[in-house]
Amino acid sequence: MLRHEVVSSTIQTIGYKENTLFVRFNTGCTYSYSDVPFTVFITLQKAESVGRTFHHEVKGKYYYTKLDYDPFDKYVKAA
Repeated sequence: MLRHEVVSSTIQTIGYKENTLFVRFNTGCTYSYSDVPFTVFITLQKAESVGRTFHHEVKGKYYYTKLDYDPFDKYVKAA
């Protein structure tokens, strides 16, 4: 998984693996979003406002699941 920590008031870390976007919010909850294009992950990485971009590009557009495990535990950070 590619992983990227972000500066945001709502999102702590984003990750991407096999068409799935992973988002850990500052609350500690992590969600997976299915069938997300890699370009969306790149857009979030480069966004001036990650939260605003997430709401515009992801929220309500992809099927999501709240995870009971931490998918970021064993993966390295993306450059």
